[in-house]
Amino acid sequence: MRRWPILTTALIAALALLVGACGSSGAKTSSAVPSPRTAGARLVTIKGFAYEPGTLTLKRGTTLEVTNKDSEPHTLTADDKSFDTGDLNKNHSKTITLTTAGTFHYYCRLHPYMKGTITVQ
Repeated sequence: MRRWPILTTALIAALALLVGACGSSGAKTSSAVPSPRTAGARLVTIKGFAYEPGTLTLKRGTTLEVTNKDSEPHTLTADDKSFDTGDLNKNHSKTITLTTAGTFHYYCRLHPYMKGTITVQ
């Protein structure tokens, strides 16, 4: 009986769990590192110096994953400063969990003409 494939699979699964546990701090935002898509997250992509989609309606508690596909760094920052991804370099992502109902206008701190709106119900 060959045990290496079983041990390798178990080791990979254990490492995946460890990495996932280290990344969940309970905070409103997560680390800005390249990451696979967060399960159940709504996505905003920054591409061509624009947010896609630029207008969203979400339920409270929804996680928003923001990914920068431009060569320049960008942010997704609420006008009222209630959330901010910080600087996102190319192909980096950050998640924000939206827990407060309301309409939030946002922009890129580095390119203030980039704007969007999120409505949280």
